[in-house]
Amino acid sequence: MDAAERDELFRDFGIDVENITQPEYRRIRAEFSLLTIIGQWAGTVVMSSIGLGMAYVFFFVPWPVNLPIMLLVLAGTACLIYFATRNDYSWVELEDNVIRARHMYTGRLIERTVDEIKELVPRVILGHSASAQIASAWMGRIRMMEIRFQDGKAPFQICRSDPAMSNAREFMEALVYQMSQHGEVATEVTTLDGRPLLKRICWKQLSGDER
Repeated sequence: MDAAERDELFRDFGIDVENITQPEYRRIRAEFSLLTIIGQWAGTVVMSSIGLGMAYVFFFVPWPVNLPIMLLVLAGTACLIYFATRNDYSWVELEDNVIRARHMYTGRLIERTVDEIKELVPRVILGHSASAQIASAWMGRIRMMEIRFQDGKAPFQICRSDPAMSNAREFMEALVYQMSQHGEVATEVTTLDGRPLLKRICWKQLSGDER
């Protein structure tokens, strides 16, 4: 299977475990472009500005009613931004058994190991509306792959589209290869709109039971 065929498979199905081979390089990084990162930052700044603007408007409400409203608006804005950005990483890197990720906003570097993985799960474009069908046909069904961990902490997201990370497929193939070097890997497949779709990749022990 050549690169174009693997790209097409990744676009609408996911990762084919049976066709995984040893990656060419020990280290591979999936990352957003600088333009995408700037766009993400701009969106966050706009959301923050809207929240601050609303709080400023309520400043002119008569005292003491204005204070709790302002605090509520600020707290709501902070919560919204936190939940919207907590899983945003500018890049995710795999080097042998180690997975590293750099948070897009805090710059924090997080390290995990392949042994800590629970499962790899695709996030797909769902819905039967015309817009969903057009988006699925245009961009592919797979939006991203989530790397979920056994301790339940925040997953790493490898985005295939909207917006896309470079080397997303190559990263996921290398990750599955590393998993196969540490244990037996199982694949679960489902059917969506009459076509096969990857449901998850996990350790063999997790196929039906928790590891």
